[in-house]
Amino acid sequence: ISAKALAESGQSFKFGKFSCKATQLFFSSDLTIGLVNLRPILPGHILICPKRVVARVADLEDEELVELWRVARHTAAAMARHVKADGLNLAIQDGEAA
Repeated sequence: ISAKALAESGQSFKFGKFSCKATQLFFSSDLTIGLVNLRPILPGHILICPKRVVARVADLEDEELVELWRVARHTAAAMARHVKADGLNLAIQDGEAA
């Protein structure tokens, strides 16, 4: 789905306990969303999240986990080109304390 279609949809999505507006999203599939971080640590800081809210990564179904990493790989390559990065970090925040 295109960024324009997402923005026009008016949908909201959950990121943990937070609700994200469709205008914050740059990607959406059946299982995964990609959103712009409103408080980026570095240029290109984005979030790739499963649509289904779970307490821990271990709670994701295999299909969700594969899709999450597929989207992360594709998006990371595009972002590295966009910000002309020599490297990047992929991190997982797993659990409420993280």
